[in-house]
Amino acid sequence: MTGENIMKWNKKLLSGLSGSFLGLSMGFASMAHAAVLSLETSPLFLSNQADPNVFFEIDDSGSMDWEILAKRHFSPGFGSIIDNGLMYEGGSYFELYLYNNSDHPYSYTGNDGVSTDWRARCSCLNVMAYDPSVSYSPWVGYPDAVITAARSDPHQGPPVKAGYTVLRDLTSDTYFTAWVDTNSNALVDTTDARTTVAVSSLTALQQTNYANWYQYHRKRSFVAKSAVAAVIDANQGFRYGLSVINQWGTLYKNVPAAGVTNYVAHNADIVKSLNDLVWPTSGTPLRRALERTGDYFDNTLTGKPDPIISECQKNFSILFTDGYWNGGDPSVGNVDGDGQTNTLADVARAYYDTDLSPLADNVPPDTFDTNVRQHMVTFTVAFGINGLLTDTDADGWPNPPLTEAGNWGNAYNSNAERVDDLWHAAFNGKGTFIAAQSPTAVTNGINAALANISSRTSSAASVALNAGSIGANSRVYQAKFDTDKWSGQILSFTVSLSGSVSSTPNWDAGCKMTGGLCPTTGSTETGQDWNTGRNIITYKPSNGDGIPFRWPTTPATPTATELDVAQTSALDIDFAAMPTPAPDGNGMLRWQYLRGDRSAEGTTFRTRNSVLGDVIHSAPVYVGAPASNYPDSLESADYSTFRSIYQNRKPIVWFGANDGMFHGVDASLISANQGKEVIAYVPSQMYPHLNKLTSSSYVHRYFVDGVPTAGDVFFGSAWKTVIVSGLAAGGQGLFALDVTNPTTFTEANANNMSLWEFTDSDDRDMGFSYGQPSIVKLQNGVWAAIFGNGYGNTHDDDDDGGTTNDSLTGNSVIYIVNIQTGAVIRKFDTGVGSSADPLGLSRPNGMSSPTVVDVDNDKKADYIFAGDLFGNVWKIDISGSTSGSWKFDYSTSSPHTPLFVTNDGSGTAQPITTAPEVSKHSNGGFLVNVGTGKYIETGDNNQIGQQTQSFYGIWDKDLPTLTAFNRSHLLQQQVTEEESEDFDIDQDGSRSSGEGTADIRETTKYAISWHTSSGVPAGGSLATGTISTTTPALGWFIDLYNTESGNTNNYGERQVTDSTLIDGIIFFNTLIPSANPCDFGGDSWIMALKVESGERVDESVFDLDNNGVFDAGDGFDNTSNTRVSGVKSFVGILPRLTFAKGYGGDSFFAFGSGSSGGFMTQQIKRSGASFGRQSWDQILE
Repeated sequence: MTGENIMKWNKKLLSGLSGSFLGLSMGFASMAHAAVLSLETSPLFLSNQADPNVFFEIDDSGSMDWEILAKRHFSPGFGSIIDNGLMYEGGSYFELYLYNNSDHPYSYTGNDGVSTDWRARCSCLNVMAYDPSVSYSPWVGYPDAVITAARSDPHQGPPVKAGYTVLRDLTSDTYFTAWVDTNSNALVDTTDARTTVAVSSLTALQQTNYANWYQYHRKRSFVAKSAVAAVIDANQGFRYGLSVINQWGTLYKNVPAAGVTNYVAHNADIVKSLNDLVWPTSGTPLRRALERTGDYFDNTLTGKPDPIISECQKNFSILFTDGYWNGGDPSVGNVDGDGQTNTLADVARAYYDTDLSPLADNVPPDTFDTNVRQHMVTFTVAFGINGLLTDTDADGWPNPPLTEAGNWGNAYNSNAERVDDLWHAAFNGKGTFIAAQSPTAVTNGINAALANISSRTSSAASVALNAGSIGANSRVYQAKFDTDKWSGQILSFTVSLSGSVSSTPNWDAGCKMTGGLCPTTGSTETGQDWNTGRNIITYKPSNGDGIPFRWPTTPATPTATELDVAQTSALDIDFAAMPTPAPDGNGMLRWQYLRGDRSAEGTTFRTRNSVLGDVIHSAPVYVGAPASNYPDSLESADYSTFRSIYQNRKPIVWFGANDGMFHGVDASLISANQGKEVIAYVPSQMYPHLNKLTSSSYVHRYFVDGVPTAGDVFFGSAWKTVIVSGLAAGGQGLFALDVTNPTTFTEANANNMSLWEFTDSDDRDMGFSYGQPSIVKLQNGVWAAIFGNGYGNTHDDDDDGGTTNDSLTGNSVIYIVNIQTGAVIRKFDTGVGSSADPLGLSRPNGMSSPTVVDVDNDKKADYIFAGDLFGNVWKIDISGSTSGSWKFDYSTSSPHTPLFVTNDGSGTAQPITTAPEVSKHSNGGFLVNVGTGKYIETGDNNQIGQQTQSFYGIWDKDLPTLTAFNRSHLLQQQVTEEESEDFDIDQDGSRSSGEGTADIRETTKYAISWHTSSGVPAGGSLATGTISTTTPALGWFIDLYNTESGNTNNYGERQVTDSTLIDGIIFFNTLIPSANPCDFGGDSWIMALKVESGERVDESVFDLDNNGVFDAGDGFDNTSNTRVSGVKSFVGILPRLTFAKGYGGDSFFAFGSGSSGGFMTQQIKRSGASFGRQSWDQILE
């Protein structure tokens, strides 16, 4: 039994036999009407983090007031090339303004000078000139300008600014466009052809656009003001500060004070203060300004409060300029070793190296910045100016590549080399250099910088292994995501015979797909061509066929194998159009973008770091050679023959991503294509939302985020391998694919691969499909998928206030559908829905992942166990030979009677969002283990005011009738101690402080006496949930908090990942949310208890001193017999652990990927005890 016991659950991860595990459930945004679940659209554990400090240092030199910023050109007056941003009239008379308004701080030249050179009013040369291809918006919060009374300065004050009252009628203006390089010299010459446009000839909408350009964007300073306001408005979650390089004594805005969490008023004050500024006629002391910002972060700037309030807080400076630095020297020296002293690059490096705070060094490192001390990262924005260095491969850095001490030029030699010093400063400061050649590029560039600032690499899904035992070719597959532009990774790591995971991945599927330098592996990838290098298929709802994901030849009249009109129409919508989303004619471009075309990024569409979108909860599933233990007699064709045919088939790792696709990548150990995508699938439910992915204002939502299940099945006179997956918060439905033969994974074979989709349009009680489906053979001979209806089924699908496809009851439901067709075989409606909400809020109920049990090992399903959001544990009898005979156990009418209802001891049911773990009970019937808690809604990430959650072991006697029992009839175990313990890692016989510290838990060790008589045991009370340890019981429970010293605070601890039974020990992870911004959202405890009683184990289970021996050295001290019941994660929140038998078979290794993005590996003892189940997982061996 021991071997069966462990293999049954590993089976869910290996050889594609039954998928991976439900990780931390996240969800969907607020619903449209009352009595709905407030499911989240991004990982809950990201909501508690240290908001970064972002300090703008704005150039307020005199040139920022000018209206001309010219590209490189030939000047007839000088008879030479001009590249300093100016335009000249005659030999020395240079142009500053396009309009001679009275509010200019400099003496203006007048229109007479400008009018002799048409190029000043053409954006082909003057980047400040009106560009008709650009949509000019007012500053944030300001009205459209009036064409006949446009203001020289849009900001009124107070005090009232001079330019606010300077009005101009622009209807007599002209501008120039359609420039043609007549001289073929790549320069805009005065003799080149062009088109003259009169403003009076424009439409009213175009005239408003022109007026907005004049009033809000014609000056260099206006561009800075507009960009800062727009960026702050779009990114309200940062702690902003702002100053200017000259008048900093007048304008200096600190970041918000400690304790301030709402930044709206603060941010508004920053924007107003910048708009109030009257521009001086001053120089450009950039170096001293950046040094001052560094001193501010270092808490050495006189009169300024310390801006760093958290040990894991990141600190950024954004330096904006239109010119070349001058002014006094800073006092940092030649920090970067390039031979130049006191350059801007030296300043940036000095404050990157300096530890800016006495707080603990706990700044989260990332791929580009590994400094864990508090330090300053520098971003530089150069508007309209160019240096000598060039970027030929568009990676943001000069070619050939340079080091800090490389030859970046001599900043003291020329203005162009001072621009390159800005680039060098960004390199030294681990930031980004933004060379903006247009006003829109400034805003886009700063937004890109802030996206980088807010990025965070994390993991929320279980890992997958390529085998059930550690061997010479063991691999573990990890899903990660980065919040910077929401990119994803699937990483392959080698696992050594000792269970350790390599530090460098073998490959990164995101890099393989995208191409270029891969930061995780250090390799340079060619990428997969968006058009010819990827096989992508989809589902056509109108005929139920799988089709290639290709743009139709004629979208209005597609063929049977092309996208429906509804699908192409959805892709043609600009989600960000105002006032409402509207068609924009870019449907085909969006289709190309989704396939991986990057040509429109940064202009028409959102910029991506990777073609692969974020992979959050869709745990990777490895599908290799068939490995089930089905007898040949099970079907008309021998399973052994099927295994033989496909014993060497290409292994594939499957996963869903929030780029709208379900992906399969090559997991071959030796292949030139390993890590490359083989096939991708776009579920039809994605189409209404795919247009959001291309929007530059994209706000994260889920797409294909469900946990897949793979298994071998029989239909159509042949054995197949099928994969079934839900969408979790991405949608209300599931899909199934035939993944038998990877050599047939082509777009031409789409219809054979795509089996079916099941959505809320098929049954309105289907909710967001969070649960993991089971793939089984039924007693009537049909192979099926069994799944719960998920959560939020009353969601208003159309946001129209109607009820189309919306559940009218909010009931929890189990579906059994044909694995080949998706047709419903049986729907089990519990009848328990919104009207039975234990909180009295009329919320919808929902069914979690089911566990399917085979009692007699005939390889056919007999029972289904599942829990729901209202705390009910359900049992369904499907042991009959006909579907009509299947029924709820213990109930004949709706609302049906559950096997058990959870209870927090105060009379309120506890939610269940995991699959039960079911095993045979020693006295007959079943032992059902299940934990309680949820982590799917807004507020679930809060420690305060949370309901106490529990883990249960419930005895189902499997009798014809059920005598209702509750928590008061169960034996209560308790967590009695938590402490940080030092372990003897170096095996010198002593536990030295800091040598190897782990946080560990002790629990009670109460033996259980089973109530084998009829009825329920006497004694106990629901209020305390406690019965005598000698009183017969019908199960056990443990509340999830430490009771040490009389503590009753549960800190929000809950159990939201599936448990695992190994050799009579039940393993489960708990989750404790944290408000500490440095905790990656919270922590997890890995718990290990005796499954039959819930008591503390007799022998050491965890090898905490890493010596390969399980003894007293792994307990609470070297001599104690007290064994450890729980170990705290050191990588943040953990999803379900993945287990593999250790090399030699004497132990197991548990692998976990935490919310910090790191791996946790724990060696676990094999027990001689055996207390196993006969479940569907086991019979699929």
